[in-house]
Amino acid sequence: MAVVKGNIAAWIRIIGAVIYFIVMVIVISIKVSPQTTALILSAIPTLALLAEGINDLVKYYSSTTTLELEHDGINIDCRSDDCRKGRIIIRVKNTGRNIAKGVYALISIRAREIGSPEEERYLGRFLVDKDLCGNLVTTNEDPRIEGEYLPWLSPHEGIATKVSIDSEHSRELLVFEYERVPDGYVIRVPSEKGVDKPRVCLWLDFDTKYIFHIKVYWKNVRQPLETELYITMDKLDAIASSKAMQAMLRRIYFFDEKEIAREVFNIVLKELGNNGGITERAANLRKKIFNPLLSNTPISMEEYLGIASGFETLWNELRNLRNQFGWLAVYLGSIFGVSYEYAVYLALAKRWNDLAYFIENNSLLFSCGDDVCVMMKLLLNLITDEKIREEVIWRNILDVSKIYDTLKYYVPDHLKPALALLLNYGQITCKSACRCDEEEECLNQECYKNCERILNALNGNENMVKEIASELDSVLQHHWAYKNWVGGSSEESAPPALIKEIIDYVRNNERPRDWGFFSRAVVELRLPTTSRLRFILILHDLLRAREEFEKGNIDEAIKFVDLTEAHAIIGSIKYGSIKRKNQILFTPGVADLFGSVEKLTSAIKGSKKFEISSEHVLTLLGLYHYHVQTNLAETWP
Repeated sequence: MAVVKGNIAAWIRIIGAVIYFIVMVIVISIKVSPQTTALILSAIPTLALLAEGINDLVKYYSSTTTLELEHDGINIDCRSDDCRKGRIIIRVKNTGRNIAKGVYALISIRAREIGSPEEERYLGRFLVDKDLCGNLVTTNEDPRIEGEYLPWLSPHEGIATKVSIDSEHSRELLVFEYERVPDGYVIRVPSEKGVDKPRVCLWLDFDTKYIFHIKVYWKNVRQPLETELYITMDKLDAIASSKAMQAMLRRIYFFDEKEIAREVFNIVLKELGNNGGITERAANLRKKIFNPLLSNTPISMEEYLGIASGFETLWNELRNLRNQFGWLAVYLGSIFGVSYEYAVYLALAKRWNDLAYFIENNSLLFSCGDDVCVMMKLLLNLITDEKIREEVIWRNILDVSKIYDTLKYYVPDHLKPALALLLNYGQITCKSACRCDEEEECLNQECYKNCERILNALNGNENMVKEIASELDSVLQHHWAYKNWVGGSSEESAPPALIKEIIDYVRNNERPRDWGFFSRAVVELRLPTTSRLRFILILHDLLRAREEFEKGNIDEAIKFVDLTEAHAIIGSIKYGSIKRKNQILFTPGVADLFGSVEKLTSAIKGSKKFEISSEHVLTLLGLYHYHVQTNLAETWP
């Protein structure tokens, strides 16, 4: 390298000498005025300076290097199977010929309430509780992250604040860790002391957006590498959705989906660096739908249609970008949630021909191989006009008789036989679900024992029913009205019918009137492993109630309405918010969306008719649009 640099410098000097010689020959050989001669001779030192400047410039370029983001830069290290916990990493590549020595990275963070143009530098009101943060480095109650070091990752060297990057090689920079919790994410920004010692822990929900400005630099880097990430809740949820898409493609199409999954996943990751992209715009539409519901200022159906028409705009944008995405637009529409929301909008706008064409020509919606699509089908059944439902084409499109074939992939093996019975699919044995043949082998399996426990309860075994009902009662005790339910004697303080039966059975050993339905109900209430599955069961129970009403079985219909109401109450407890640090005021969230279903069930029981008003449809739409992109894990002891 030194020889090359020397040769370049030598050639510059030679060129300068040649230019000087040519100028002198011109001056001597042609007749020029004294003034011109003086002008030419005065330019010679300038030419020499120019040559020297070029020499210095070559020295600079031959001793420095350049940095770029590798393959758009953004990478992810999933720390859970569903990618709801992970690390966002930036890969920085040295594209020059020289080693980049002592390269460091600095981060500055701004917070913004979505919809507000103002960015906040001080992050005190966005902090989460220290219990969720581990060994927090910053003790400041209102920190400002401005030009702080980020750690480089290395499998051999561990954590470093400064690294060397060889020519055409890259290094990984850890930007933040994230973890899904009820109502949002915990964002842990690492310090230079290590991954487990975050500088700050931030709360991310639907209303918050973070701007991460990152600068990578050192002396022999010609120009700082600067980039920005725009972090929203929906973007991280889309990452989890794209992970689920991989498994779904493998199930449905039985081919190697790695290339599709890789392309789709990379596009989703790019959204983190896209300010105002499709993910953010879809999230803004959703907020306009369910935020008024949470603030007790619900919108009208006409206002909903005006907002939801934006999903048609987003779908058309994806469809028209075929030159960029090609046939991947269908998959992106599902991952970003836009396809499912556009379909429901078409139904409520009564554009039946457009809806039928859209579903029949969208392979993912037509095959309906994921739980969001099942949720969409159930909701379409509830909101589609009766005359339309009777048409042959719609019987096929809206058929929900085999939704177990899809939902079985979203529950643990030991719950599959119970789910099949609850959905009227048929009988599946615990042996087949847990994949064991011999009795002795099965009895030693945790899966088999848990499966038999649930099935025995579903079949009315008193010990198992009591055990599961007690688990439900332990959850109900966290409800604000539980003490009134237990000790109240007035009608106003009485709990909903099924909730009362659970409490009375557990606390007073009072046997329910319909033991068979009660056994089914406690198992169904205990079964969901996610908030989305609980909402799916709510929709399914409402459809069962409608069927019984149509048959004239009013009492049987009311039982399914009671079961719907119990799901809503359990959901309102299970998905309570994890509050920000020092948060005093109650912040409405998904728990309140579940709780709002009680208004619908109360109206149906009061009228003893299955009539869902526009107001109550909007209640279901709030939960629907929330769960199109978001899915919360439901944990039990």
